[in-house]
Amino acid sequence: MTLRNQWLHVGGHSYVLDLHDTDLATVVAHLKNAVQNNALVEISVLDERDRVVTLYLNGGLVDSFVVDENKGPRPHEIS
Repeated sequence: MTLRNQWLHVGGHSYVLDLHDTDLATVVAHLKNAVQNNALVEISVLDERDRVVTLYLNGGLVDSFVVDENKGPRPHEIS
């Protein structure tokens, strides 16, 4: 089974989520809390070399974010 990346899109930037030590629901809950309470949140993401790095996201400066769970094929992919 191929591991499909789950992405976080925020502020015109895209990040691959590192979910080795947590699950997606927990990450989303932390993000929602940060945005609702103008708080800082630390999210583990992968850089372009697949190294784990920490994204520090200021929820007070974010008005929206998108979590792409990468479910199902894309229009250009064959299932």
